[in-house]
Amino acid sequence: MRDPGRAARVLVTAEGDLAAAISAMLEREGVAADVVPCIRVLPPPDPTGLAQAVKALHELDWLVVTSRNGARAFIRACRDAAVDPGQSPACVAVVGPSTATELTSSGMTVSLVPQKATASALAEALAATGLAGRSVLLLHGTMSSPELAASLVAAGAKVTTVVAYATVEGVEDPDLLRARASRGELDVVTLASGSAARALASAIGSDAFFRLRLVCIGPATAEVVRELGAEPARIATPHTADGLVRAVIAELRTPCGAPS
Repeated sequence: MRDPGRAARVLVTAEGDLAAAISAMLEREGVAADVVPCIRVLPPPDPTGLAQAVKALHELDWLVVTSRNGARAFIRACRDAAVDPGQSPACVAVVGPSTATELTSSGMTVSLVPQKATASALAEALAATGLAGRSVLLLHGTMSSPELAASLVAAGAKVTTVVAYATVEGVEDPDLLRARASRGELDVVTLASGSAARALASAIGSDAFFRLRLVCIGPATAEVVRELGAEPARIATPHTADGLVRAVIAELRTPCGAPS
């Protein structure tokens, strides 16, 4: 339990620009943010697949992007190939609003965002459009589940999958993080991906992980937390960095043990 005389501290487990955005918003709310990345996002092991895919956008019926990192990798690949993604005739489907924002900022029009930010909801929404015979390019990471691709194939789509980025799980100094968790110095932990949840649990151990107040960016991340045996304190709505910060502030205002 936090000492009432100590300012609240929030652990931000994302990396890069997302971590910076979350931290800045928390700081504006008067909350101290500690950034300890639990994942690293790297270029794909073989970049040729993505490079070839962006040059064939005109042949697609659907472009499906399952994460913010995939959207960023796609935009970079388009830039490298001198391709204007906004000129593609393909319909675009994404898993959630953060991914949509990344693509619309590059001039693309997003046609489909499921109400629930999960792969199963995305597959269901796409299937409802009528996928029989449609060509679909699915961009994903190295640790993504194959279930979405399988669901789209089952719906009749001709699916090409391309690894757009690599995710590496791990914490730089797990001993220090474990010690901080055991001393009760982490009042709330933000989780922006299932990979971060797995890496954090591995770094500090199950017992410490279960005791944390975990705020998840969306239902897919919350699902991983539950698979690890814990229960999220809150799930952000909307499933964006801003929604995540709002959920953190609400959680900090809720006494430990009180229903959220």
